[in-house]
Amino acid sequence: LGAGWLEAAIEGHAAAPADTYPAVWDRWNDSTPEEQVAGCLEWDARLVERYEALSDTELAAARVQLFGQMDLDGRGLVRLRLKEHAVHTWDIAVAFDPNAVVAADAVAVVVDEVAGVAGYFGHPTGETRRVRIRTTDPERALVMEVGEGVALRPAGSGSGADWSGPADLTLPAEVLVRLVYGRARTGDGVPEHVARVFAPQSV
Repeated sequence: LGAGWLEAAIEGHAAAPADTYPAVWDRWNDSTPEEQVAGCLEWDARLVERYEALSDTELAAARVQLFGQMDLDGRGLVRLRLKEHAVHTWDIAVAFDPNAVVAADAVAVVVDEVAGVAGYFGHPTGETRRVRIRTTDPERALVMEVGEGVALRPAGSGSGADWSGPADLTLPAEVLVRLVYGRARTGDGVPEHVARVFAPQSV
């Protein structure tokens, strides 16, 4: 899917519609574990090589719309893939180590991307809240607003996101990344009223 999105962005045509994705997932699900490992490594290598072959100008000129709400250039696609890789790598690691964390080098990049997806993954809880959040490793300051929708904005970005003084919630950036992606754990120190915003929903 990622390779197809990149080619669509480079060539300037629409990405394959979402109703074609299940066929890709079915091929994956029908593969043996050994085939999945080999296929993942092969396609990851192909995708990385394709990105590395592009110049900065080509990456900036590439553009594609995804999921009806994301308008991404080549760099945006790279960041999307990094977020996906970082979180799903943790999904595997935590199955073997309950104390596993998202890789620090990925967190350093992904922490600046979570604000853009918080509205997609977060959901209203019936309460109106404004939570000032400060992260460590790396340090960031953000504001989470919950009402009819959910918004997470870097402090100083306007729209009521300016603040000074003590934070309402301080936590490692790694925990914030997992929180927004619905992967907060008991013991992460996330208050219940914040954890509920990003708790996985039943379908």
